[in-house]
Amino acid sequence: MGRKRLVPGAIAYWDCTQVQGQVLPDLSGNGYHGTLGSTAGADTNDPTAGPTGLTFGGDDWVSLGISPAMEAAVQSGRYTIIAVFTPTAMNDYNTVFGKVAYGGANEYGIGYRSSGNLDVFLGGNNYPGDSANITIASMITQGTPVMTAATYDDNMHIAYRNGSNIGSRSLPGIRPVTSGTLAYIGRRVLSATLNATMIGHAFVVYPFALSQSQMAQEYAYFRAKFAPLGVILP
Repeated sequence: MGRKRLVPGAIAYWDCTQVQGQVLPDLSGNGYHGTLGSTAGADTNDPTAGPTGLTFGGDDWVSLGISPAMEAAVQSGRYTIIAVFTPTAMNDYNTVFGKVAYGGANEYGIGYRSSGNLDVFLGGNNYPGDSANITIASMITQGTPVMTAATYDDNMHIAYRNGSNIGSRSLPGIRPVTSGTLAYIGRRVLSATLNATMIGHAFVVYPFALSQSQMAQEYAYFRAKFAPLGVILP
């Protein structure tokens, strides 16, 4: 059948219902476990664990130990990132998942705005007018669970929402500048006011671009997985 499992080959898979103390385990088996907050111990930047995932209050985040794994995928020009979350407040330029240095040149990730616009970052200010980014108007709604994703195959940059292609650009050979910083869930580097306010349910990274059918498979998996918890993906 295949529809009730993730596509094989993930770099990392974090199910936010599986928190263990201060650790968000990587269920891919690759050992890229996340750390809640700004320290290994409890601190004010820790999101709150609950039955449907991690609640982020806007100043909370998870640091992800996926550099150099994510960096290698990004620099190869082939990767997929997936975020399943529920926005609980609609502030401006919130970053859900990725490596986003506000105003910097090494952005890649997924975020949203107070207007409900979905932002998929690729390359940041390396490119005039942020031309490498995809913005889709009014795709995110407060209180409504959503699966968002970004893929890049060294040519086509595609944004997805709930398993469907919602926007793409042909952008050959883009390599975001890297500085060795970690990626995050719920944090936009250099600007804490742009951190996301949300419930994070699940996040996945692949070292290749998923196809449309594979993305639909991911959506079917997460829809079936979280529905019994009351998290209903449309």
